[in-house]
Amino acid sequence: MKNIPLQTSNNAQQPPPSPPPSPKTNVGFNNMVSNEDDFLSCLKIPLTARILAKIILGKKSIKFTKFDGMQDPRMHVCKFHEEAIEYMHDQDLLAKLFSYSLKDESLKWYFWLPKSSIDRYEDLIYIILHDYGYNITKKVYFKDFCKIK
Repeated sequence: MKNIPLQTSNNAQQPPPSPPPSPKTNVGFNNMVSNEDDFLSCLKIPLTARILAKIILGKKSIKFTKFDGMQDPRMHVCKFHEEAIEYMHDQDLLAKLFSYSLKDESLKWYFWLPKSSIDRYEDLIYIILHDYGYNITKKVYFKDFCKIK
């Protein structure tokens, strides 16, 4: 049996040691963000608040063909228009839906666009065609081969 020394100084008591943090204590990201507005402000989404405020109504979920950046971007935009035909009346909704048609590197590219830099769907299409223009398929004609020396 161990002898535990008793404190005999002038009624001085030390505060009890603080208990170790509970495993259920949340010290992560949720504690850094106090409300939904703070959460949205820390996300880097290239769409403006006006577009983000749009509500997508519909009964069925749309399965978009995914663009990974390796295909012709014009063909992807055409396919996106076919799949989102019921939303063609609202360009803001198209801008909001477009990110659902991206994956891998093109999705990373989308989130690296400057925050709130996209205010129109046309701007988004212009940017993707510009940045992925090197994948645009070009027709090759016989006369092009004649120019090779």
